Amino acid sequence: MDSNLNNNNSHPFFSHKKAEVLGMDVDQIRVEKAVHESLDLMKGKDRHTIFFLSAASALYCQSHEDAADFVSSCSLVLPGDSQVEQAMEHVQALSQTGSGQELPEGLGKYADSYVNKLFHRLNRDAGAVYAVFEKQEELDAFLNYTREEYPSVHADGILFEESTEGAAEKVVNEINAIIPGLVFVCLNARTQIHFVKDYFSMMNVRLCVCMEGMRPLVKEKTEEIPSFFRVLGLSRFYRWLRRERKLQTRILQTAFRKKMTEKEAELSADSQSEDKEDL
Repeated sequence: MDSNLNNNNSHPFFSHKKAEVLGMDVDQIRVEKAVHESLDLMKGKDRHTIFFLSAASALYCQSHEDAADFVSSCSLVLPGDSQVEQAMEHVQALSQTGSGQELPEGLGKYADSYVNKLFHRLNRDAGAVYAVFEKQEELDAFLNYTREEYPSVHADGILFEESTEGAAEKVVNEINAIIPGLVFVCLNARTQIHFVKDYFSMMNVRLCVCMEGMRPLVKEKTEEIPSFFRVLGLSRFYRWLRRERKLQTRILQTAFRKKMTEKEAELSADSQSEDKEDL
């Protein structure tokens, strides 16, 4: 079932330059080209997956071969967060100079720009989009933002509760009842990989975009303290939760950067060993 997820032979755009990030090849293409190719994939006859590789998913793929194989099979693998973007810049600098410095700091804008440019095109063409989220506030924010900013886009979505029996089949049935132009799967790294790998072939949709979160769409709507917390006098607790999430993100970023440094050291050691053998 998994082998038919992405029929790459029928796709005309596979000569992209790649950047290797923790063993995963990421396509080095401009956002505009990625959007153009996404729209082309939507019009085709085969199913295709576009995967936005994040630090979390890259680390997960390192320790799970089946996940790495799935991501590698996707029609496009694009940078999904600032950590992967920075790693790609670092790899590119290494290839040009032969030596690198510490991973550069910066803000991840690629995925944000992709979403906005894609929705701009879909709004012009009155496209239909379906999204799968884990959190109600993110789903609500996605639907509200889309309807306000892109009123011609037919947007809908559903929550996926992994622990609930029959949850995956329910999502598939909802998607097949609507038949959207594409579906966004915005779940955590592990869940989205296994969900799409196991169930995308059952969906009546040509394009699936795996993106752990839609930051430009949900940030403004979720920054404020929800009324539920305010009414119960739990504003301080909510702020604590947000600090905990930021701490978890920093821990993940540190782990990712450590792995990149270790990978670079391994490559450097291998290169020095080969040079000695040539001598």
